[in-house]
Amino acid sequence: MTTKIPPTKEVLFYKRIYYWILIWLHVFKGAIILLLIFPSAKTAEKNVYIQKWSQQLLNIFGVELKVIDSQALPAGTYLLSSNHISWMDIHAINGYSCHQCI
Repeated sequence: MTTKIPPTKEVLFYKRIYYWILIWLHVFKGAIILLLIFPSAKTAEKNVYIQKWSQQLLNIFGVELKVIDSQALPAGTYLLSSNHISWMDIHAINGYSCHQCI
């Protein structure tokens, strides 16, 4: 039986710095896409960028997106509501299928 040694404060500090750098690089990448690509992109192309960016953000935070019964969503216009308030909901929804959020 092996015992797991907890990480030191120094290791946790560097891990936290690493994730902050990843997050800020991701935000910077999104800003570049908004400034350089979005002004001339068509809606479908924008939706692809939004979906990929949201999926990558979820991945950085270690969130696994599972969609159950996606056929239950209508093909046309509909209102989708989360059962709680969270800023991650927007990215989870956009990670599955890009939607306009209010």
